[in-house]
Amino acid sequence: MLKRLFGRGATVVDPVCGMRVDKGVPPGGSMEHSGILYYFCGDRCNKVFEKDPASFLTGSGPVGSDDDSDVAHSTKSTNPTAPISFTATEDPSGEGEFVDVAYVCVCGCTPGARFAPDSPEAGSEHCCCGRVHFAGENAESQLRSYMADRAETDMDEDVGPYVYSQTEVSTETGRQVSVSYAQPMNPRK
Repeated sequence: MLKRLFGRGATVVDPVCGMRVDKGVPPGGSMEHSGILYYFCGDRCNKVFEKDPASFLTGSGPVGSDDDSDVAHSTKSTNPTAPISFTATEDPSGEGEFVDVAYVCVCGCTPGARFAPDSPEAGSEHCCCGRVHFAGENAESQLRSYMADRAETDMDEDVGPYVYSQTEVSTETGRQVSVSYAQPMNPRK
C-alpha cells in the first residue's frame, strides 16, 4: 500500500516533527522559505511551520534537506514504549456509525482512529512522533501489514525498531474495542 503512495523516491525530513517525507509526494505539501523548499508529513506540520518557520530552522543546516544530521530525537527520560491509555467514544448521534479511539501522546498530539463497528477495516492513525495505532476488527493484522509496508520504504528508519502491543478498551456503553499499536524505540520529538 505505501509503495503505491510513496514509491521509493528520495526522502527528506519534515522540519516540524522530524518524520521522513517522500519529496515526490509529500502528504502535507511543501513550502518555500528563504529560497529553500521544505516538505511536510501532514497539513498540521505545514501550518505550524508557516506560522513561525524560524523556530524550526535552528541548527547546522536546513531541516527538510537531504542531510538529516540535525534531526532531533526524543530525549525524554520516560520509557518510549510504556503502555498507552486509550479512550473509545461511540458516535454521539446514537446511530452507532463509528467509534473513535484516541490517546494523548507524549509528544503532545491526540491521535485518533475512527472505524465503523461492523466493518472488517480497522481505523488507524500515525502520530508525528512515530507511534501508530489501529482500532477495530482485524486491528493487529492490519497494523502489522501497514508497518511491513512502511519498513520496505524506510520511512521510519530514523526511529529504530518498533515494539508492538495490544489492548482492549471499552466505550461508554460497554462495547469492547480491540486496539493494536506500535511504538518506536527512538520516537521523533
